[in-house]
Amino acid sequence: MTNDDDLLEDYKGALFGGSMPAVQRPALILVDFVTAYLDPASPLYAGVEDAVESATRILKVARGVEIPVIFTNVEYHDGGKDGGVFYQKVKALKLFDEGSRFGKFLPNLMPHSEEHIITKQYASAFFNTGLSEYLTAKNIWPHHYGAIDFWLCSRYCC
Repeated sequence: MTNDDDLLEDYKGALFGGSMPAVQRPALILVDFVTAYLDPASPLYAGVEDAVESATRILKVARGVEIPVIFTNVEYHDGGKDGGVFYQKVKALKLFDEGSRFGKFLPNLMPHSEEHIITKQYASAFFNTGLSEYLTAKNIWPHHYGAIDFWLCSRYCC
């Protein structure tokens, strides 16, 4: 027996390895495509203009085939009270204080009125945001979606 066979037997014994139902409905999640990451004046400037171009093309296709599109952004209120220790520790998060131009969506990646926006205070699009519940309610289950995001968020989002 090979190590792979042992692993498969172990999974079977632990009741892993079940199948997932077919995709019922896909979605596109655009995570934090906001000015803070694309304005050279921002300390969070990421130089990811190519990613924005790709996201713009993908968004156009998603809208064309009428799949749900969800946007996320970050916004803090009352001096970051809703950001907890994360806001206190990462001083650059002040860029996302309510009303800041750095928290605004990019002109070519602007949500339409029928599209859902998840405003978050932490890196994860799922932590304490209602995103999972929204996807389930829209029959995007099991969570089959394409997410486009930046490096930091990809570590904590999807």
